[in-house]
Parts: sequence; C-alpha cells; structure tokens
Amino acid sequence: MRRKRLLWGILAVVVIAMCAVGVWVLRVGNALAGKGGGGFTKVYKAYEDPRSLFPGKNRITVLVLGKDYNRDRKGMPYTKGSRSDTMMLISVDFETPKITAVSIPRDSKVTAADGVTDKFNSIIVRGGPPLVEETISQHFGVSPDYYVVLKPDAIRSIVTALGGIDVTALDDMNYDDSWGQMHVHIPKGPNHLDGPGAEGFVRFRETKASERTHKGPNLEEGDFRRTARQQEAIHAMVQAAMKPGNLSSAPSIIETGFKQIETDMTQPQILALSRIFQQAGGGKIEGGSLPGQDSMAGGVYYWILDENRSREMLAWLINGDPLAGKALPRVAVYNSSRIGAAAKSIASMLYAEGYDAFNAGGKPPFADTSQITFRTSLFEQQANDLAARLGLPQATKNPGNPLDTWSPEIKITIGTDLATKFKPIDNTTEVNTAPPKRSGRRSNRRASHPTPSPDVNVESQPSTG
Repeated sequence: MRRKRLLWGILAVVVIAMCAVGVWVLRVGNALAGKGGGGFTKVYKAYEDPRSLFPGKNRITVLVLGKDYNRDRKGMPYTKGSRSDTMMLISVDFETPKITAVSIPRDSKVTAADGVTDKFNSIIVRGGPPLVEETISQHFGVSPDYYVVLKPDAIRSIVTALGGIDVTALDDMNYDDSWGQMHVHIPKGPNHLDGPGAEGFVRFRETKASERTHKGPNLEEGDFRRTARQQEAIHAMVQAAMKPGNLSSAPSIIETGFKQIETDMTQPQILALSRIFQQAGGGKIEGGSLPGQDSMAGGVYYWILDENRSREMLAWLINGDPLAGKALPRVAVYNSSRIGAAAKSIASMLYAEGYDAFNAGGKPPFADTSQITFRTSLFEQQANDLAARLGLPQATKNPGNPLDTWSPEIKITIGTDLATKFKPIDNTTEVNTAPPKRSGRRSNRRASHPTPSPDVNVESQPSTG
C-alpha cells in the first residue's frame, strides 16, 4: 500500500509538471504567434525550420529604426514627428549562418528619395520606413526586405523585462539632462545595466565639461562610438534572452517586446530570426558604421559620408560580396627595410590584386622582420589574408584611439625579410596612390589616404619607399 501511494504520488507530480509545462508552452506559442491563432504550430515550425518562414531567400536584410522623443516647452515627451535615433541594417545569412550589421550615423547628410537634402534621421518624419528604405536603395544598392521600428521606450522596457544586460564602457559615461529626462552615469569597464541604464548606454553622445573624470577626449563620445554601442546592446539583449532564468518569463518578455515595436514582419518570422541568431553563435554580430567625416555647414553639424566606401561596406556586410570586403579596408604599406622602393613595389602588387593598398613611405627604425596590424576586429580576416599572401605570421590587433576614423584599417610594415622577396619596381615609375575608378569597385580616395611620409634610406638619400 505504501509503495502504491508513493507511485501515485510520483505520477501526480509528473502530471502536474507536464500540465504546467503545457500551459507554459501554450502561452509562449500564443504570445509569439500573435493574433490569428494556431500558436503552437507556427512556433514549432519557426523553431524547427526557421528558413521556411522566408521562402526562396538565402539572405534577408532588416532595417532597424529607433524613434526618439520630441519635447514640448515644458519638457514633456511626445512622439509625433519624431526623428530616428537609431538607424541600422542587419543582414541575416541563412547559409552560414551569420549576422552582420551596418549603422548609419544619424547626422549623415543625404538627398533622400523625395528630393529633400537633410540629415538621415529626418527621413522617417516625411515618409516613414518606406522612404528610408527607398533612399538606402537609391544611394547604396541595398534593398531591405523588412523593417522594425523601435518605440522610444523600447530599450528601457525590454531590458527591464530581461533583467538587465552586460556591456563594456571604454570610458566613464556621465551626462545629466533634466529637461530631456536623461541621466547617464556608467563607469568605465564591464557593467550590468538595468533598463534605464541600457537606454542611457545607447543614447549617450557626450560628457558635459563639469562631469568629466579626466583630461583629453572621452573614448565614448560621438556618433561613431554611439552606433557601436547600439550594436553591442542588441547583441547583449540576445544573450540575455537566452539565459535559462528568462525561460520561465518568456511569455511576458515576448509580449513586452512586441508592444515596443512596429514591423511588417509576422511574429513567427521574428521567432524564426531569433532561432537563426542562436544558430549563428548566440547572437554575435559583426558590424561597422558608414565611414565619413565631420563637417559644419551654416552652424549645423553633419556627417559627410564617403559614399564610395559606404557602398563597399554595405556590399560586403549586407549583400555578402567578398570582393567588396577585400577592397574596403585602407592598407598602408610602410618601408622599414634598407631596400629602396620596397613599399612601392608591394603596395602596387596588392592594389593590382584588389586591395586598397598604397605606399605610405618610410617608417623608422629599420627592422629585419615584417609585421601586419589591424585596428578593429571587423578587418581581422582581411589582415590575416594579407599575412598569408605575403608569407608572414598572423596579423596582430593594434586598436589605437577608437575615435580615430582617419588612420588606415590595416598597416603593413616591411622589414628586410619581406623586402628581399619582391623585386623592386622601377623607381622612375610613378605609382598612383589615388587610383581611378575600377568597374565600380574602387574609386579615387585621395582624401582618405594619409599623406605619405619620406622614406628611410641608409645613405640618407631620397627614396620612393
């Protein structure tokens, strides 16, 4: 009798547990499937075969726009006519699988598809996501398949539901704006941020003079770092959503998330994307920001895009063109050997092979061994490809100042070992460091290249590098 009672007790616990799991699965299914019913079936299909929800596609591009608040005279927020605070293209490669992203700086000056020239973040006010998509297509040859618009409180609400995210600040981030209701106080280093903290992390642009913690530039200031932090936050949110502790809260997290977005995707499609993110290594995102330079016009700040390099970046990271990825990074070739014209010879050879390589002149002191360095992880593969091409050890990372957008992405320093392997070109031959446009792939980039320094020569005689 005792054994029977024990057996029935165990069965009762199992049944209760199964019922609880069944209710949870049903709630998750209904939350994900949205209106229209058929929750569990749709969810199961999205999880088991996510590509089936995007028939005929090997890759999709999603335009992500984050709206900001406007403020009235009393500082009260409203969303009518608000600009986009975040603009990002996310490419999902189903074959690899791989996730890549490119951010568009909000102050980028552009002539939109409606003929109006203004900042990129103003386009959504006039024509919503469709006008933004059309403008991107006209300028860069990228046509988004879907869009997702994040409401102003999306980051705060979703991160709160997730229980926080883990990110890293390169410098102390301090900013107080009572009128705009923005208060950011994030110390340098790893941080676990709650909803308000995450919102400040992605919106921060500058530190007020009265709140600076050190002299010199703050490594987190400016749109360049701001767009990088936005991509980091998205990755951190995906990571947080995958934590086992969030599984029991999945229905409420899902419902919170869907309330904070506007999209032309179905909810099962979004679930399918999350599954692909998981298959791609837990939401790891490789990405960058459209290159350009600062400018002031009529007292208004603009980011002037380098449209040629921007097209290459989008062709590579969003459309998956490997040749564009090869041509995108600027490769400076320095001569630290005792052999004249070594940099010129190797730069000319690499340029002919499709790299944006140029002769950067001499770089003392003399060296017997050559080396290749890269500034950001985005170009690690290209740097290692160059190392393999030249028979050198793997490239090493040398980030330098993260706010520096002028320096070349890859540097090759030629020592005696490499210089002796390549026959120098005729010193009377002029090598064009700003080549003419080639088949739409690479273009004149004289302004993008630093001025070559004089080469080093043992006899102190002029050298062409």
